[in-house]
Amino acid sequence: MQKTMQQLLRNYRSHIRYAAGSGICLTFMIMEIHASKSFTANGVAFTVIYALLLAVLPLLPETASVGLSVLSVVKSLLPVLVVGPSDFWGTWYALGVLGLRRKPLIPVICVAANVMASFSGVVFGGEAPTVGDVGLACSYVLSGLAGFAIQKQTSAMRAQKERELSEQRLRFQTERLENLHVLHDRIAGELTHVIQRSRLWRSDPDVDR
Repeated sequence: MQKTMQQLLRNYRSHIRYAAGSGICLTFMIMEIHASKSFTANGVAFTVIYALLLAVLPLLPETASVGLSVLSVVKSLLPVLVVGPSDFWGTWYALGVLGLRRKPLIPVICVAANVMASFSGVVFGGEAPTVGDVGLACSYVLSGLAGFAIQKQTSAMRAQKERELSEQRLRFQTERLENLHVLHDRIAGELTHVIQRSRLWRSDPDVDR
């Protein structure tokens, strides 16, 4: 029962944390929409999908994060111009969440895909890489690494806490066992004394007189 309550509390805290992150990304998106109201049709479609994925991320963090990563790759690889609010914040956040929650394979694939997509102009258009391309690629790598770092730190803290709890339980059990040994010895001593007195009384009924 206690483990179930702890798991529910941990899930609630995770939902709150992910909801805060999604809210920040959505806030940046809304600010960009207000700043520039001229979007293409495909830009509007990408924006709607982007907002929906951010909205469901607190409930489905891994699935929504993969979706945001794929959306960023598709948007970068499209041969047509997509005019809409940037999805950088959501992509960085999604890669960090994947690094935090998943084993390395899926986060590495998503990071690598976004890094390669940031150089789509170099690969498909024969353009020279720009400082912006390199900076964007590095930002994706750093986002994934940040998630991994937080995961390692969280795991280490959880393991340390579990060790401390195990040591406390061990000390409690040891003290309890020692108390039982003392109680056992005391009872055994009392019983031995009673038996000796009983035997002595049987041999000499006038011993207590």
